[in-house]
Amino acid sequence: MLNNLKSNKVVRFLLGGVGMKSISFLLNYILADIFQFNPVNSYVSILLIDFILGYFINRYFVFETDPNKKHSKIILQFVVAGGTFRVLNWLIYIALIDHMYILTAQLIATVSVLILKYFVYKIIFTPLKGPPYNRL
Repeated sequence: MLNNLKSNKVVRFLLGGVGMKSISFLLNYILADIFQFNPVNSYVSILLIDFILGYFINRYFVFETDPNKKHSKIILQFVVAGGTFRVLNWLIYIALIDHMYILTAQLIATVSVLILKYFVYKIIFTPLKGPPYNRL
C-alpha cells in the first residue's frame, strides 16, 4: 500500500503541496498577523518562495520528468504557468482579505487554483506518451 501511495502522482502532489503550503501559511501568519506587514505586499513574497519551492518539488518529487525535454524548456513552461497561477492566487487573495481573516483568504485562493495546477504541471513535467489526453 505504501508503494502505491509513493507511485500515485496525485498523492505526491498533495503531500508536496501540504509541505509548501504549511510554510506559506506560517510565513503569512508571521508577516501579516504578528508583524502587521501589509498583507497584499507580504503575500507577493510568500508566493515567490512558494513558486521556487514548487518547481523543485514538482520536478524532483511529484512527477517523473521527461528526459527528452530540455531543462530550459521545462523551466520556461513552469515560469509561465506557475507565474500565472501565482498571479491568479494573489488576485483571489486580495479580493478576499477585506472580507475575512487572512489565512482563510489564503486557503480559498490556494484551493481555487489547486486542481488546474496539478493538470498543467503534469503536462509540463511528464514524458509524452501518446496523445495529450493519455497524460492526464
